[in-house]
Amino acid sequence: MLGGVVLLASARAAERDVNRVFAVEPGCPLKLDSYRGSVTIAESDEPTIRVAVHLEIGGDTEADAARLLAGLQLDLQSAGNVVTIRARNPRETRLRWSWREDEQIDLTYRISVPRRCDVDLAVTNGSIVVGNLAGRAIARTETGAIFFRHIDGSIEARTEAGDVIVSRCSWKFTARVGKGLIR
Repeated sequence: MLGGVVLLASARAAERDVNRVFAVEPGCPLKLDSYRGSVTIAESDEPTIRVAVHLEIGGDTEADAARLLAGLQLDLQSAGNVVTIRARNPRETRLRWSWREDEQIDLTYRISVPRRCDVDLAVTNGSIVVGNLAGRAIARTETGAIFFRHIDGSIEARTEAGDVIVSRCSWKFTARVGKGLIR
């Protein structure tokens, strides 16, 4: 399911791209649950959900990158009209002593969905941007900002440490912020 690794000597990191396309009907739900990452959801006129995940893998050698990548559990699947994305990395999320903070995997999600789509997004450590959708939008982070732009539907947002920014929402808006601002 995951593609090849490209090593960049000068960056001292490996990079990998995972791309998937799922055929869906309008009104389809997208569910994303990730331990880390930057998530951007944008509208499309196609009846598909296109998922592009860019992985930046820290480490000094190819062996380090392979060891780090082996711990990543990335699952992209479709069941019926529901697309689910789940990323876990027990090595990075359990309590541990580490003197090598650069040995982690950074994920960047770029996802296009039909304009009429519901999204349910959860990222433990990272940011979420959702734009130009008609449907229900739910976003949760422990640490990170949430930004909604032109949502024709209801919004729910929750972050423990970060800002929630909403630009044009036509229905009910609910937000909770522990440390941060609601704008």
